[in-house]
Amino acid sequence: MSEQAVPEPLEFVQLAQPREMTARRRQELIECWTVVSNAGGAVIPLEFPGPPVGAEQVAPAADALIAGLDPRRGRLPLAPCAAPGPR
Repeated sequence: MSEQAVPEPLEFVQLAQPREMTARRRQELIECWTVVSNAGGAVIPLEFPGPPVGAEQVAPAADALIAGLDPRRGRLPLAPCAAPGPR
């Protein structure tokens, strides 16, 4: 019998307030949304222009979503997003 590699479990984080967003998480969110949008992803905030987009177009939409976090009505679940190519 051959041994199969067991995948690492994903780290899920749920943010409920803007102060919970770190600079690194914000940057990773912007990078992930940029990659997904440019790959033709279907879940794109209305504030985005059509692809191709860069971080400068994605950041305002991410910042608006972060500013609207509230534990009673708006939370943001996060999981790692691996972009193709070197990081």
